[in-house]
Amino acid sequence: MASVTSFIRNVPASSLQAYFHHTGIELPTEVDWEAPEPEVARVTLRAVDELDDEARARIVNDAERVSALADDAGQTALYSVIDDRTVLDDLANGHARSLWMFLNEPVRFRHAEEVRYTDERRRGRSWDGFIGEPNLDLRRDEASIDAFKTALRERFASNNIHIDIFGRHRPTFDGEDCELVQIAIYREGLLDDFLAFDDAGTLVRRARRPVFEAAMTYEPATGVIEVVANDRESREEMVRFMARDLLGIEFQSEKVPFRTYDLAVLLHPFDFPTDPEDGIESVEVKQLRLMPIDNVGERVTLE
Repeated sequence: MASVTSFIRNVPASSLQAYFHHTGIELPTEVDWEAPEPEVARVTLRAVDELDDEARARIVNDAERVSALADDAGQTALYSVIDDRTVLDDLANGHARSLWMFLNEPVRFRHAEEVRYTDERRRGRSWDGFIGEPNLDLRRDEASIDAFKTALRERFASNNIHIDIFGRHRPTFDGEDCELVQIAIYREGLLDDFLAFDDAGTLVRRARRPVFEAAMTYEPATGVIEVVANDRESREEMVRFMARDLLGIEFQSEKVPFRTYDLAVLLHPFDFPTDPEDGIESVEVKQLRLMPIDNVGERVTLE
C-alpha cells in the first residue's frame, strides 16, 4: 500500500479529515485531527490497516488517483482546467491541491487526468498533429456530438461512446498559456474474457468489453488539431470526423511540421541568461538524450 502511505503522510491533517468525512468511511480508531501531523499519519495508517477489504480498496484507488496529480506534471494539469487558480494557490502542497479538486471538483479532476494523459503523449509515437482553420467555434450541440459519436461507433464497431469536451490551457515555450478545447473519447472495445476468482474461490473466465481512451485538442489561435491514440491508422480518421462534425470544415490531411533545432551551439561553452529574481546561481547541461521522431527505437545520448 505504498500509494496509501504516501497519500496519508503527504496530505495535511485537515484535508485528510475532509476526505474521510466526504467519503463516509468510518475509521475503527478515533483520530485526533488536531494532533501533530506525524501522529495523525501514524494513527490513520494503523486504522486503515484494520478496515475491511472494500473500504481499503476504495482508499487505495482514491490515493492512487490523487497522488498521480500531486507531482509537477499533475499540478500543471490541475491548473490548466480550473477557473480560479487562487483556490489552489492557498493550499499546502501538491497532494492537498489534488485532493481538494478530487473532493470539490470531481468533473474537473477527471478533466485534469485527461489533460495529463494527452500532454504526456505529445510528440511521441501515439501522437499526430494536423493543420486546420483558426478561430472556429467547436460545436457542442447535441446533433453535432451525436454525429461525431455515430462516426466513431461505425469506425470502431463500438456499442458505447463517451465524449468529454472542455476548455483548458497549456503552457508554451514563450511562457504564455495558450487556450485549447480538448475532446476526450472513451470507446467500448470488442468482447474479451479474463481469468478471475468467483465468490466461492473458483477460477473462472468472465466476459468484459474493455474501454479505450483517445484525445484530441483544437487550438483556436492557430487552428492546430492534435490527436493522441494508440492506433496510428485511426488517428487521421478521428480528426477527419471531428473536423467535419464539430468544426464544420473539410479536413485537408496536412500535418504539423516538426520543430527543427540546431545543436551546434552546444559545441562551445556559453552562458544561460537568468534574472536575479529567478534565484538561479548557475546552469550546467549534464546530459542530453536525442530520439528521431520517426524511429522511437533509436537513441543518442550525449554526456
